[in-house]
Amino acid sequence: VTIQANRTLVHKGEMVGYRCAAVNRGTASMADITLRCGEETATARNLAPGDGLPLDGVVRAEGELNLTVNAIASGPDGSELADEASLQIDVVSPDLKVEVHKDPEAICRGQRVSIAVRLENSGDDPLSDVRVSDDLGEIGGVLVLEPGEARTLMRNSTVDESLEDVVRVVAIDSTGSRLYRSMTLNLDLLEPGLNLTVDPGNAAA
Repeated sequence: VTIQANRTLVHKGEMVGYRCAAVNRGTASMADITLRCGEETATARNLAPGDGLPLDGVVRAEGELNLTVNAIASGPDGSELADEASLQIDVVSPDLKVEVHKDPEAICRGQRVSIAVRLENSGDDPLSDVRVSDDLGEIGGVLVLEPGEARTLMRNSTVDESLEDVVRVVAIDSTGSRLYRSMTLNLDLLEPGLNLTVDPGNAAA
């Protein structure tokens, strides 16, 4: 018997398609063939030499999965023939926690502000090619961020006007899928002003 799957590394909850086959590689016909994998079953009354019995199915991967297929048949002399094969499906749950801070909190026009982005791999899968940018440009990147690892990226910028700065993070997990995160940082400028008041009682006559 043989078993193949369309993917062997998936995200938790994703569907995996598989194909199994029982092939008569002998020189005599087999009878009463039963092929099972998961909840799927295929049967055949006879299987000539070189012929195969296919079985297709799908399964949801909620955790690490060991797909096992087994086949039972009767030989020409009535003896029982059996074979088994298995395929490991690995499941990952990538996640990325992002925190954004600015320093100083109060900003005046034309002042330099430091933007810090803390990245923490809160999943169970390494993240690669992590890139961080915002509306003012690129902040930085991390080549590989291992599970449980945290890194902080910083950039200094001159702010000339108030804006809602959107910080964007993109990373790639081990399945090749992209992981996106974004946060908004309010860069509100303080507008200095001078207010004069006159006490009429102290005003010159």
